[in-house]
Amino acid sequence: QREKELDEIYEVKRKEQECLMEKLGNIKKVVEKGQESYDIMCAEDKLIEKNFKKEFHDQNAAVVDVLLRAFKRRPKRNLIAQANLQTDISPYNPYSERPSTARQQKAQRSALLSSVDEMDNDRREDIDVDVWQRLCKIRRKKIVKEFDIKLKALDVAEMNSFYQRRQEDEGALKDELQYIESLQETLYEDRFRFYANLEIQLLMKQGQVEVEASSIIHDFTDSILIHRSVVEELNKKIRELGEAKVK
Repeated sequence: QREKELDEIYEVKRKEQECLMEKLGNIKKVVEKGQESYDIMCAEDKLIEKNFKKEFHDQNAAVVDVLLRAFKRRPKRNLIAQANLQTDISPYNPYSERPSTARQQKAQRSALLSSVDEMDNDRREDIDVDVWQRLCKIRRKKIVKEFDIKLKALDVAEMNSFYQRRQEDEGALKDELQYIESLQETLYEDRFRFYANLEIQLLMKQGQVEVEASSIIHDFTDSILIHRSVVEELNKKIRELGEAKVK
């Protein structure tokens, strides 16, 4: 009964492990795809900054220096939407509806773009409107890209965390299977010992025990029990060899 119970538990755990391993494979593909997307976004972000001066090759060094400082400016109210969302939540009601991640990100993006609009209106008089508009377009693209990279980084981190938790679950299942296998092995050994390693008492006639006798009890630890015909056949061959040698 115990053996059957262990076999059933082992089979359930084994199928559960197979299912989890399949899920881990799918999750790993998603994580790798997310990491690849993140790397591409980072490369695009660096390219925007690298090509900045090329966009204003028609301007003198002084103007480019002013534009570069403006390009590196960032909104002071960056990602303030969380505070705005809190106004829709009752602080006295723990069961009130919380904003979803998508709503938060949408509000954060909206707040960010509003701050960028304010920065776009801060043009110096010595900068041509056309040049300033070109700067604003590039700067907006860079700021939005940075925002998207931060969101993607959080997304990839969350995916990696989820993948790690599933790996830990798989490791725990593996340990459970190994423990069940050890119980099964112990059970099989006990059963084999019960059926094949029995202690029995035999009444041996004088001359049938060829073990050195001790003072009290014979020690049969290193002894084997064989059929008498084997010994008789061996003794017969010994006699024949002895007679042949004498002749």
